[in-house]
Amino acid sequence: MKSAKWVILYSHIATFYLDFTVSVLIKPFIYFPSVAVYATGILSRLGLSNPFLMWIGQAAYPIQQISLVMLFENRFSKISTNPKFIVGNKTRIVFYTLNYIFLPSLYIPTIYSSSDQIAAKLEILKTIPCPEYHFFWDATYVIPVNSIQQSLTTAFVSIYLFGLASFFAFTSGYCLLRRNSAISQKTRDMQKRFWIALIIQVVVPFVVLFIPFAIYSGSMMTGTVFTFVRSLIIFFITLHGILSGVLLVLLHRPYRQFTVNLLLNWKRGLTKVKPRSTRNVSGAAANS
Repeated sequence: MKSAKWVILYSHIATFYLDFTVSVLIKPFIYFPSVAVYATGILSRLGLSNPFLMWIGQAAYPIQQISLVMLFENRFSKISTNPKFIVGNKTRIVFYTLNYIFLPSLYIPTIYSSSDQIAAKLEILKTIPCPEYHFFWDATYVIPVNSIQQSLTTAFVSIYLFGLASFFAFTSGYCLLRRNSAISQKTRDMQKRFWIALIIQVVVPFVVLFIPFAIYSGSMMTGTVFTFVRSLIIFFITLHGILSGVLLVLLHRPYRQFTVNLLLNWKRGLTKVKPRSTRNVSGAAANS
């Protein structure tokens, strides 16, 4: 557990960054099934350009998913006993640096391509004849790319990172199932419990996070308009971070014990009655 605490902490920081970016910094109002977005978050109030806001919002997704790859790769490096499959620190740094540069940059060509925003909005009006009035503001930005290309970019990033995380997760499980005389059975059982807890902690929020992106991609590719999709996407993205934190507390004993003790101490502090001092009692008796 100690060897994984920093990658777990970073995973939760990345999750918080994704949730905070979507729900506070960007807070997008998306005009489905188009790629027109009206940002209502804090960064838009600071006067940052619309393309930059769109890139910040989309780049937050691969940043969070890379942290999951790091989490399971860390487990694999600690569990595997074959030195041929253990990656050195320098190789690990180069690998993750390239991923952090390459994956977010995939969204740059689709966002910063030159386009006529007025013509793009007129084209969208053929699909959405009566959009919300902010659609006609200059702050509403139409990403200059067709919806299918945008969906394919998101799908590629998701499949690639999910494949990497799954590879390290399953290879870690395979190493735990193999007999190894170098590690005691007690240590092996403890590693298995921790591995299962990580699987649950990652898979459940990932499924919750996958739902809005599936809805988004389906809406883009089919051209179907759902009036509730915007709120549903923001709800699921913010819910995934809360769910990840709750599972961390429930599945890992140190966090669970600390939380229980914290709640018990807080409850005792509320129910504890402070006795009145002798001086106050004597003064009250004299006055009577």
